[in-house]
Amino acid sequence: MDWADVASMGERLSAQYTWTEGHRGFDVLHVATALHFGARELLTFDAKQKRLAEAEGLVVRCDCDFPWDTMPHLVSGEAGLDSDAELCRPVLLRGS
Repeated sequence: MDWADVASMGERLSAQYTWTEGHRGFDVLHVATALHFGARELLTFDAKQKRLAEAEGLVVRCDCDFPWDTMPHLVSGEAGLDSDAELCRPVLLRGS
């Protein structure tokens, strides 16, 4: 993996989308990594990450309606997450 390439892609994505769309660092990093590896699909539970990936031409498989409220430990301060955050959990990258 060429981290410099991933960082360069991340900088481009951040400059292009973060100010207007509010993407967080891990959204950008995950999509940049997928692009670096030549992935065509990204699986995610994160609605914002889905929009970013689609904007970059990735096919997104998303279960954004996952019942997170049934798993309060995943959205509580215990997990170090903002309870109002759209969770970012990419689970699989598929290459060509």
